[in-house]
Amino acid sequence: MEYYENENMPQLGDCRQGREQRKYIRKDFSRIGWGLLAMLLGSQTLGAVLVAVPAYFWPAFGQSHWFTWCMLLVPLYVVGLPLFLLVTRKLPAQPAQQQYRISPKTWLMLLVVCFGAMYFFNYISVMCNAFFSFLKGSSVENPLDSMSNLPVFWTIVFVGIVGPIMEELVFRGLVIAKLRHYGEGACVFTSALTFALFHGNLSQMLYAFALGAIFAFITVKTGRLRYSMALHISVNVMGMVVVPNLVEFSDITAMAIILLIFAAIGFGFFWLMDRRREIRFAPGQVPMLPGPVELILGNPGMICYTLFCAILVLAIILV
Repeated sequence: MEYYENENMPQLGDCRQGREQRKYIRKDFSRIGWGLLAMLLGSQTLGAVLVAVPAYFWPAFGQSHWFTWCMLLVPLYVVGLPLFLLVTRKLPAQPAQQQYRISPKTWLMLLVVCFGAMYFFNYISVMCNAFFSFLKGSSVENPLDSMSNLPVFWTIVFVGIVGPIMEELVFRGLVIAKLRHYGEGACVFTSALTFALFHGNLSQMLYAFALGAIFAFITVKTGRLRYSMALHISVNVMGMVVVPNLVEFSDITAMAIILLIFAAIGFGFFWLMDRRREIRFAPGQVPMLPGPVELILGNPGMICYTLFCAILVLAIILV
């Protein structure tokens, strides 16, 4: 296989035993895990330093919300992305063989589905946080609450545009491209799960998995990143800017927003049920062996990435 042309290892098709095939598949997914872990550790370390130093020497400047978010997101581009590319360099990115367009009407329907999925799983996350709050005797912090005081302009820039672009480039662009030869199902599951874990908190993790699966499915089916990127930006802006401001505007708008949210949840459910027969995952050039979830997750890189993200989640719940 061309995917291993730079390595001194046998081709998958030439392996005499399934055990050898499984070893090579695990190795590829392990590289993805190590790459994501390096990206997360590198960007968070640099971000923490860049925030802490100005906050100590120039408190007024270093504690400003826009500066904090800038120093948390910029390291993803400067350090995180290069580290991911460095660790996964032996996994060449395979471009989509075909590209398809979706109509504006279909895109709008998908936006409603994403909006409904986000709030449905957000409600489940709220209940989970309430349960853990009851057990520990104090509230579980939602990291998104720290964004409430951020001016609208900076919320749109950092949370609505800069963040989604980076996340789509990595989780729907690079991860899928580097695993495309294993088929659409493996790409969608890996992209959605790693994307959910990357958030590092229970408040976002559940709906991040649901949205990540939708974004990944659209990407593998269309071969285009722009659709998922536009959906991601729209969902973030609506969820972090439009809805909160409309809810606080008046009781009437708050009630209307609540009704629209439940309508979106209902529409998304029935739309997906109606289209469920169309949800099919094409196999890749390299077939996944039995036990695909174990192959994807049962390797050192993915295990360490998952454990580190789980530690972040527990830290927020327990602190």
